[in-house]
Amino acid sequence: MKKVFSAIGLVLLFATACQENPSGMLPEHDDQSGERVRILSRMAGEDAALNVPLVTLITSEEELLRTGASSLAQAPVDFANQTLVVVALGEQPIHGYWVRIDNIQRKSDRLYVQGRANRPSQDATAKKAASYPYEAVVITRQEGIKQVLSEIESVTDQKQGDPFLIAPRTQAQTSTTTAAATKPTTP
Repeated sequence: MKKVFSAIGLVLLFATACQENPSGMLPEHDDQSGERVRILSRMAGEDAALNVPLVTLITSEEELLRTGASSLAQAPVDFANQTLVVVALGEQPIHGYWVRIDNIQRKSDRLYVQGRANRPSQDATAKKAASYPYEAVVITRQEGIKQVLSEIESVTDQKQGDPFLIAPRTQAQTSTTTAAATKPTTP
């Protein structure tokens, strides 16, 4: 049941409100009216506590501890002045999945997280063991954010260090996902 839930979650992350992006350009709202948020530092890895797909904004030590992700506890973040953005792909059946946050933009009370999520090709000879890939980035503290919107592009069989090529792709090669996550409010 857990694997079915994770598979459904990944499909939702990759396909929720799926929009084709044949030009390779970032989505329509990615214009000059949004403020680009500088990424101060980043960390990526695997953590079994991040076993469901998510895109979230972590604004306090308490929120960080609630994730249960011990690897995130090592993040170099000063919550008085900084915020942590986490994109996790949830449980994956084999190694070769990874996620990369390429850009973050703020427009009003929304934060747009743009990046890539790789899945290995069907021919890949990846290690057959569960993996829990994530990336977390530290940004300057963001007050008043009500929604975190995911614009994660699905790519297949890229190496993690491969540059992101802005070039036309066929429908079979790529899709862009826009999924909304509402930031929980704390009393």
